[in-house]
Amino acid sequence: MVANMFGWTPVNSGAIYTYGGGGCWTYGLKYGLTRVLKDSREKGVRTDAKVICSQQAHYVQQNATDWLGLGMDNIVHVRTDVATNQMDLVHLEELLTDFAARGIPVATVVCTMGTTDASAFDPIGLVREVMDRHPNPEGFGKAVLYADAVVGWSWIYFKDYDFEANPLEFSDRILPVLRRNGEAMRELEYADCVGIDFHKVGWAPYVSSCFLYRDATEFESIHRRGADAYLQARTPYNPMYYTLEVSRTASGSLAGWATLKYFGKEGMQAILGGILETKYYLYDLIRSHPDMVCVNPDDTGLITLFRVYPEGVDAQVQFGRELSDPALRSDLIKHNHLTEAVGNKLFEWFRSGKQIDGKYTPYMSFSTGFRDATYNRDGTDEEAVVYALKSFPMNVFITPETMQWALHCVAAARDEVLKR
Repeated sequence: MVANMFGWTPVNSGAIYTYGGGGCWTYGLKYGLTRVLKDSREKGVRTDAKVICSQQAHYVQQNATDWLGLGMDNIVHVRTDVATNQMDLVHLEELLTDFAARGIPVATVVCTMGTTDASAFDPIGLVREVMDRHPNPEGFGKAVLYADAVVGWSWIYFKDYDFEANPLEFSDRILPVLRRNGEAMRELEYADCVGIDFHKVGWAPYVSSCFLYRDATEFESIHRRGADAYLQARTPYNPMYYTLEVSRTASGSLAGWATLKYFGKEGMQAILGGILETKYYLYDLIRSHPDMVCVNPDDTGLITLFRVYPEGVDAQVQFGRELSDPALRSDLIKHNHLTEAVGNKLFEWFRSGKQIDGKYTPYMSFSTGFRDATYNRDGTDEEAVVYALKSFPMNVFITPETMQWALHCVAAARDEVLKR
């Protein structure tokens, strides 16, 4: 069902349900190591093959390279565009050219198709073109292109939506956003393998992460292990021979199947579009508060990231200067600490069941650096990053009144923190 949505040939594709988005990332890297370093399964990883991902890629990159024995030092980050947070294709080409000239193989290139905070989609179709122009040195296999779409995959439902007729009557404001997201996810067809999570934007319980691969014959054959006497291959599906987990519960796959069958295409479109409408209501609400600023106004995902400043501070102006002027680095850090303190205060109130004016405070998390300051593009200054409070309204019962209440609580937490 999912391969159909990706534009793959379903009868040629395969899938494994695994322990989370980290498991999907690990499978994507293992696929690359096995294909590129052909003797690695018997002799181990003895070559410093590289795994390339963007500066925005998920932190599980460290888990995967560590546990697979490749080593975290072999992670190579591609710069990201300041405005879009997308992978910089010029920098990617420079890296691949350099590695090829030095005889260094690349195991896997990871495109993040919807980062958790910034909702950035790497241009995977163009990445495929760059990879094809710069193959691995002679003697090594072809690098694997993995799409980490665990957060963004469900926008695939809009790749064929009728935006002219607009049968679900989405507002004119979000129609171009839905169109852009759907077009970005259309490019998943260029990936060798894709990771998706039904427990993120699929409204299913943990653990329901699915690693999909376009060429089942290749993936399953190059990872296959010999048969054991007490195992009987009675069906065509025998993951015990080529997967990490060997045995697993069926709950993840059943949760994914139930989500696809219960909601259907139109149901998923309605839920995603409805939540996006709520997100933009919150964005407008933030703009009406001079002491608050949305820091990801151009992102097209469901998350709203914002900062709250002391009363009397023009948040829009202040943040703009903090983001771009190294002379205001100390201000950026100071207000990062304020953001963290407000987030922790809200969490403390949420855990203790605190009520304000007779209503419970909401749960709200925060990001400790969803992007670098513009003068810190190489990411070497660990403090020159942007902290932000995070609204991720996944509950379909959230209303505009809920969002108004959330900002009221944010302001109350800010005032409480600044009293100290």
